[in-house]
Amino acid sequence: MYLIPTMMKKKRTELGMSQRLFAEHIGVHQNTVLYYELGKAIPKEEMHPMIAKLLDMSVREVERMCENARIERIKGNKNGQDYKASTGS
Repeated sequence: MYLIPTMMKKKRTELGMSQRLFAEHIGVHQNTVLYYELGKAIPKEEMHPMIAKLLDMSVREVERMCENARIERIKGNKNGQDYKASTGS
């Protein structure tokens, strides 16, 4: 399991934000945030600054987490796991 689901949910809940509210702030559907937090999708690059600002992180930290998620996804696919494609809405 990579850090995007764990860190995003942890930070979001620490800030008292619902998935719906978080989704509204970054311009995606609530289900997209759910997919991020379940590890089934990775935020698109253009969303990194908004996510970083909302979660009080640097853009570089978000980029690093997303890159790690992509690496884990590739490893998972090699092991026969199937993941939903990243979505932006």
